[in-house]
Amino acid sequence: MGQEKEKPVVVEGEERLRLTRVLIVDDSDSVLEPTCLYLEWALKDYPILSAQNGEQALKVLREIVTPLSEQGVLVLTDLEMPVMGGKELIEIVRGDEDLRSRVKFMVWSGSLEKLREIEKAYPEIPRYLKPMTGRQILSELKEILGQER
Repeated sequence: MGQEKEKPVVVEGEERLRLTRVLIVDDSDSVLEPTCLYLEWALKDYPILSAQNGEQALKVLREIVTPLSEQGVLVLTDLEMPVMGGKELIEIVRGDEDLRSRVKFMVWSGSLEKLREIEKAYPEIPRYLKPMTGRQILSELKEILGQER
């Protein structure tokens, strides 16, 4: 099988950005580890990064995202985590001039109430109710990354 070339994905507004990495953020090892392993296998062209809370995710984003880069990061984050939750992570990234145009979010949660809060605050962010299978996550990621299913 030949490698597919990454396709540009629109991130916030008219700016064209190529999403080249995926960051999975979840405090549960039983969710984070198998999800990352499955996605590393299934999305071979995309480095899969992980963090166990929003604070760690923010540190990873600040290390890998550069202001002049046309490459971005797709972040799938849980909403309820210790230290910093997903909503706070989104708020900080959206307020950071260097990050906001280079990060696209997806959120997942076991709480329908938390997902509704995100829907009100950020209706453009895709939201998913846990639990999700690896195939479901992969399907949604591929759609956002612009790949064929």
